[in-house]
Amino acid sequence: PGILQKVFAARDEAAARRGVGINAFGLLTFAIVPALFGVFARLYFPTLANSELALPTLLTNSLPFWLGALLLAAIFAAELSAADAVLFMLTTSLSKDLYKAHLNPQADDQRLMRVARIVAIGCGLIGTLLAMWLETVYSALTIFYTLLTAALFLRRFVEGPRYMHFDIYGHSPADLPARPKGGVGQGARAILGALPQI
Repeated sequence: PGILQKVFAARDEAAARRGVGINAFGLLTFAIVPALFGVFARLYFPTLANSELALPTLLTNSLPFWLGALLLAAIFAAELSAADAVLFMLTTSLSKDLYKAHLNPQADDQRLMRVARIVAIGCGLIGTLLAMWLETVYSALTIFYTLLTAALFLRRFVEGPRYMHFDIYGHSPADLPARPKGGVGQGARAILGALPQI
């Protein structure tokens, strides 16, 4: 969705095509370089207890202090840039595509701006709470891409008859009471529990 926003904002088809190509190269680089950093960290620091600290340890202990600090700052800036793009995408989708399109089609620009600001603050708070609750970045990405895939699949049926979505898989990122780590099938279990009462 973030890429689509940028494509539709391009001034013409050639700019959109060029931008998507450059973005694809950037994503390919982003897929390769962190893995190489992980390999180097494993090679130079084999006794590192927490794998989440591999990159900061590599940058601060293997490079001159000023260069390691500069690279850490650059990574932090890139993460903030990605976060604000996602926040913008969520705010736009929820305020225009949900609120304006379905909940309040008569909303004027001032009302829509107020809703967008409330949504931005709410999504920012939810993101902050999730960042404190989830143990790893991988857990967050798993949840995000699961929801994105489900949304893209279900979007095909939105204009047709009304539907109800049951998450038959369900994912628990950690062992919790009555919820083991991994797939828990809570949606399917809820349906099976409700059937005898129908």
